[in-house]
Order: sequence, then structure tokens, then C-alpha cells
Amino acid sequence: MRWLLSLTRITYLSKLIGICSIAAFLQLELFWVYSENLTLLGLA
Repeated sequence: MRWLLSLTRITYLSKLIGICSIAAFLQLELFWVYSENLTLLGLA
């Protein structure tokens, strides 16, 4: 039963890391698109 609890913790932690990674990727993607648009508009 104890291994199940530790496995649950690991799964939760990996989900958390995954969510943070996705959030960071999306933020980077948004920044890239925003920069690209500014360049196209001649504002950058």
C-alpha cells in the first residue's frame, strides 16, 4: 500500500512538471508570435 502512495506522488509531480512545461512553451510561443507581428508592422 505504501508504494501506491509514493507512486501517486510521483505521478502528481510529473503532471505538475508537465503542466509547467506546457505553460512555459505556450508563453514562449505567444511571445514569438507577438514579436513576429511587431516586426511585420515595422514597430520593432
